[in-house]
Amino acid sequence: MNAPKRPNQDALYQALNIYRDAMRPFILRNLKTVQDLSPKDRFENEADIDVGDFPYLFREYWHDVFKHRFDPDRDVRSAIGLITEARNQVAHPESEDMEFGYALARLHEIADILGQINTPEQKRDVEAIRDKLLTNTAPIAETNVRTPMSLRAPSESRSSPPTFKRSLKGKRKRQNTAKPKSSLIKHTSPPDSENC
Repeated sequence: MNAPKRPNQDALYQALNIYRDAMRPFILRNLKTVQDLSPKDRFENEADIDVGDFPYLFREYWHDVFKHRFDPDRDVRSAIGLITEARNQVAHPESEDMEFGYALARLHEIADILGQINTPEQKRDVEAIRDKLLTNTAPIAETNVRTPMSLRAPSESRSSPPTFKRSLKGKRKRQNTAKPKSSLIKHTSPPDSENC
């Protein structure tokens, strides 16, 4: 099986589709609560809302609608802007795959926002995509298997593996100038049992 040419971009593409499909009804449902909604922001269908509209809508209606729907400790508007930038990069790809760390950060942000808008199934789907990306791109640990001496070729048995010596150059051994504890103890004779 061939690995995809752009695993980071492909993972982000899948997550962005889940994100878009979850955010559209959330945005439309919340915009309907706005009294004086601008005519250009009145969407008839969920499909009319593009991912590119998300940052604008969150900025424009943050205080009236969205502020109370999200954790106040999170900068949701910035995250939505970054996710939209990632969507633009996926839609207009360069010749190389996007950086792993960048894709991973956007996947984390998407999962976080999906959790905050109470779409746990979609959040789990994005987390599964993220975990698969992590698993598929994790470096393979190199193992250094030592061949027993009896199985080594004659030339190998004479050479020993490299050793690393710790240099003590420039370091002095700390000298203990304190008096030994035994000299600090006052020696007294036991009390006479007769004098007590």
